[in-house]
Amino acid sequence: MALPQVPSTHFDTLSALARAAGIPKTLRQGDILHLQGDAPTGFYLVESGELQSYVISEEGKQVVIEVFSPGMLFGGASYFNHLPRPTSIMVSTPARLYLLRLEDILPHLLRSPALIEALCGLLCNSIFPLSVKIASLAFHTADRRVACILLGLGQHFGQTADGGFSIPYTHQNIADLAGINRVTATRVLRFFERKHWLALHYKQIDVCAPRALQAFLASPAR
Repeated sequence: MALPQVPSTHFDTLSALARAAGIPKTLRQGDILHLQGDAPTGFYLVESGELQSYVISEEGKQVVIEVFSPGMLFGGASYFNHLPRPTSIMVSTPARLYLLRLEDILPHLLRSPALIEALCGLLCNSIFPLSVKIASLAFHTADRRVACILLGLGQHFGQTADGGFSIPYTHQNIADLAGINRVTATRVLRFFERKHWLALHYKQIDVCAPRALQAFLASPAR
């Protein structure tokens, strides 16, 4: 799926640049793209599949920081600031992506304002899921964290004509962002579904009552 992380024209425009000047990489599930502390050689555009950014805690636990899906850029902060990679990247599902290096793409950018706009849009957009995750940490219970994440992603993906929105995320994606396990995420999502606040589909969540989720967050914690 080409996730609507930003207007599709941005993804299409940058995909054309990646095919022309990027270095394609095809990765298998479980592959490690890079480790925390590695020197950056470029930044990446995801064409298909899914990857996750993680760190290892002092207790040896793998903590997922972000999930990268088709249409997303990542790795730009460390690359453009000449800093070591702050996290490790592992492939969750078979993936195809492009390594982009400034020396390769700069001639194309200088000839095309549309490419510059698309690149800036995707780079700015890449921090949004992390912002949603940080916002959810204000809530201590799993159900409120999930509600906060759903509403935040709704702002990101945009409302439908009836005021709802669709999020092309799996239960595991929501769990990773909320810092909970998948079983708990599924339990919370199904609770919201029984309330008729959302509908669950394969790799997609349709939120049909965002105001109900907002009221839930505003209500006193029990």
